[in-house]
Amino acid sequence: MRGLQNYSFCAALLILGLAGIGIGIGISGGRAIEAVGRQPFIGGELTQFYVQYILLPEFLLALVLVSFAVYFLLKDVWNKDE
Repeated sequence: MRGLQNYSFCAALLILGLAGIGIGIGISGGRAIEAVGRQPFIGGELTQFYVQYILLPEFLLALVLVSFAVYFLLKDVWNKDE
């Protein structure tokens, strides 16, 4: 049971990392909207840049974090010796 608590703690820390990703996307999205408000003619270019270089890598990082969290939570279940 002690091992399960350690893995749960690791998974909780990884899930907290997802909160950081959400905050980062929110801040950068707000700044992108602010930039388009100041210079409307760059809207299309900025949107393409934002999707390619900010949203896609953040999504992949979130996918990795969730995968590790699920792995740590289910590690004892998969490796159960009976």
